[in-house]
Amino acid sequence: MWRGDVGVRGHAGHAHGSLVATGTSPHDESEEERSAKARVTWLGVVANVALAAAKGGVGMVAHSPVLVADAVHSVSDLASDAVVLIGSRVGTAPADDGHKYGHGRLETLATLTVASFLVATGGAIAWNGAEALLPLWGLMTDAAGQAADGHGHGHGHVHGIVGAEAVADEGLAASMSSSMLWLGLSTAVVSIATKEWLYAATRKVADKFKSELLLANAWHHRTDSLSSVVALVGLGGVAAGLPWLDPIGSMVVAGMIVHAGGSISISALRDLTDSTVLSAEEAGALQEAMEQVSGVRAVRELRHRRLGSYLVGDVTVQVDPRATVSEAHVVAVAAQSAAMATIPMLKDMVVHVEPYGMGDHDHAMLDERVFPSSLSLETLKATVAGAVPAAVAGIASVSHVECHVEDGGLALTITLELDDSEALEPVRVVGHGVKHAVHDALGETTVIRSVDIHFEG
Repeated sequence: MWRGDVGVRGHAGHAHGSLVATGTSPHDESEEERSAKARVTWLGVVANVALAAAKGGVGMVAHSPVLVADAVHSVSDLASDAVVLIGSRVGTAPADDGHKYGHGRLETLATLTVASFLVATGGAIAWNGAEALLPLWGLMTDAAGQAADGHGHGHGHVHGIVGAEAVADEGLAASMSSSMLWLGLSTAVVSIATKEWLYAATRKVADKFKSELLLANAWHHRTDSLSSVVALVGLGGVAAGLPWLDPIGSMVVAGMIVHAGGSISISALRDLTDSTVLSAEEAGALQEAMEQVSGVRAVRELRHRRLGSYLVGDVTVQVDPRATVSEAHVVAVAAQSAAMATIPMLKDMVVHVEPYGMGDHDHAMLDERVFPSSLSLETLKATVAGAVPAAVAGIASVSHVECHVEDGGLALTITLELDDSEALEPVRVVGHGVKHAVHDALGETTVIRSVDIHFEG
């Protein structure tokens, strides 16, 4: 089907155009990043071993079940540290034949594992707190009722609660001397300070390198700190005769831990399902940066996803339909560099190049109308090269045929070699003859936007 005009140019020369794609090699984590992650995680390992030994020893000497439980929590943190060390190392390994996009997904799976530890830890703390609170609540209720029956509601209620607290705390208070109590309190304070320092150090590295895995481990340090707060409150409750502070405080802390673990788990699951990571503002800045690259006419189909601690993406940029393959490649590389400079987390961007003016619907039309299944690009060129000399007098041969895609159709550039033995018709007559020859050869199923004619010889 003919759609367009014939352009006739009486000079030699030609250009080449094509669709191109480019991309960088898969992400390879820098030595600085790898060392920083390993260093802060090993600090956590050393701290967890020391704290577990200290809290466990003091808890057994002081007969404090709260401190012993807190020591067990510190030991459980070692499992989290092991997952982080293994996940970080394996997840940042270079791409290989079996994993062309790298191993970032393994780091995300490690993140989900650590986050699951957080949720499980919070659930266990909440369960233990509820188990400890229910007997206390029953004792306080019974004592309050008995006091109310014997001495009047107001006065008896106060003494009844105090009496219940004394009953619940009697065994622990009797077994813990004043010096042991202060030793337990001091151990809890040291644990809190150490774990908060580890949280801050790990969070700093996580934020610097955008590592969800380290963020999860940072929160694991904070859960240990919060559990030590519960131990501190519990020990303080023993000293003050308020044993219910321990279970209530533990359930509040459990809620914080479960919330943190749940949020990180949801984030990891979003990454595993290729959800959008960049905000609308960041995506807009990314597109604008590529649109400002010289040679880029339009940017569309911008996509990205997270692989571990970095992002990869792909995009389609439209360029001048008459650009050469080399020119389009230069534009693609420049667009890629602009994208990666705008978003530091973006470590790989595949850039697909297509002629300017194509929309989403044009891809289907290009397949069905311009290049039907029975007609390849080489067949199309050969058909034109054979049809034109046979139909137009004075044309010895077609020395070159270029095909460009413009506005959803073909723009042909044909270079003709003249036959000196024949008198050439006027240029316009030749142009119309070539047009009809191309139209007759390609049929109604091919969309032709324009035909440019060059002469040589």
